[in-house]
Amino acid sequence: MKRALQFSTVFAIAVLVTLVVYWKIPIKGLIPFPGDLLVGRFFPFNTMQWEGYPLGVPYKEFINADVIRQLYPWRDLAIQSLKQGEMPGWNPYTFAGSPLLANIQSAPLYPLNILYWLTNHQNAWLLGVLLQPILSIFLMWLFTRELGLSKPAAALASVSFAFSGYMVIWFELNTVGHAALWLPLILWGIERWIKTKKYRYVFPLIFGQTASMLAGHLQTTVYVFAVAAAFFLFRVIKKRKRKKKIILPFIVSMVVSLILASPQLLPTLRFMPLTPRGTQADEQIFTHFILPAKHLITFFAHD
Repeated sequence: MKRALQFSTVFAIAVLVTLVVYWKIPIKGLIPFPGDLLVGRFFPFNTMQWEGYPLGVPYKEFINADVIRQLYPWRDLAIQSLKQGEMPGWNPYTFAGSPLLANIQSAPLYPLNILYWLTNHQNAWLLGVLLQPILSIFLMWLFTRELGLSKPAAALASVSFAFSGYMVIWFELNTVGHAALWLPLILWGIERWIKTKKYRYVFPLIFGQTASMLAGHLQTTVYVFAVAAAFFLFRVIKKRKRKKKIILPFIVSMVVSLILASPQLLPTLRFMPLTPRGTQADEQIFTHFILPAKHLITFFAHD
């Protein structure tokens, strides 16, 4: 009972911190959706006269235009198909049509899409954005406290993770942050399993890994799995006995997660070679789409 109360308190604090940061949502009723890009950048809206903007609606950046031209309508179309009892296999609105389920960024099978059944798409999208820092704070607190950190240290780690540059800049996409936020749950499951050898802690591993794969940003999921594997390897090396019994459940959790995510992953893997980036020669991938190694210096000098 005491532990449940503590978790409830931490979750409530996470909600409060998030609402303080995004105070314009509860106070002004704004929605975390880059509508200014829609009316300022895209035809026919950018040719219209808008009250207070005689020269057109200004916009500052273009990264989040992916939300209005891709991610929001893709998710909406996918959820509508599921609600009608159909698999969201095809998007008829892009050119002569294009795959929808195979387009992993539509994320139709992501577990937190349950929000779209509980409320309308606009509110579900808003809640999805807000849940990224809330769950990040809560899950990182869970993991860092398991490591034995003090409450102030755990709080600092949780807020730092939730509002790190990588998370904040992509919040409005509702994919990248969701793929990343399950990392501390996975790490917590690893730590609890190694400490207790209780098989029930394999389930958080399976859920976290599967949710990350279904969240809609495979690149971030690769980062999550790499960090989780490195942490697991580190913990196994520190263990002097019964290493095989520790390793096997972790491997099983990965296999089960891949099976659970296969309805999303298999169509995506078949579709990827047919995309513009997928048809590039291997050497072009490294010259056009991956930063050169010299850019690692930006870890130390960001400008």
